[in-house]
Amino acid sequence: MPVDTNKPAELLLFDFLTDARTAAVEGDAFFGDDFQIQDTVYPEIKKARGLRISDATSDMQPGTSQEYNASGQMVAFARVGGKNQKDRADAMTKVYELQRAVTDLIFGDASLGSRVCDITIGHMARGYDVLDGNPYAVAMIPWTINVAAVSGGV
Repeated sequence: MPVDTNKPAELLLFDFLTDARTAAVEGDAFFGDDFQIQDTVYPEIKKARGLRISDATSDMQPGTSQEYNASGQMVAFARVGGKNQKDRADAMTKVYELQRAVTDLIFGDASLGSRVCDITIGHMARGYDVLDGNPYAVAMIPWTINVAAVSGGV
């Protein structure tokens, strides 16, 4: 399967998610003016919900410089709209919808549109955090791209 070795894994994941955002229609979790995808944790959050991709770590295969075991995490977020339990529950439900949508998307195309050999999703966590001074419900979605075979190579 052809893979793109000219970009780091986290940018290939960002490209895949951006394509999904572009193709989203009303009713999709990635649809709406209140949704954004960020390629790093550094830009300011400007929307009520979205996905952020973290920095990554990886190995390089000797002789080919092909990246493997590239790992990082995405964070799905939804701003908490108020101070009561219903507001927190609404934000957590939105995060859960994003978590399900992104994992369904990845499980449906583990090659990320022929950008990578494969991607796996690790054990996920949900909770609350303060991002850019605002309360958010968040889901951490760990990923590994181009997982090395047990024999030690890709």
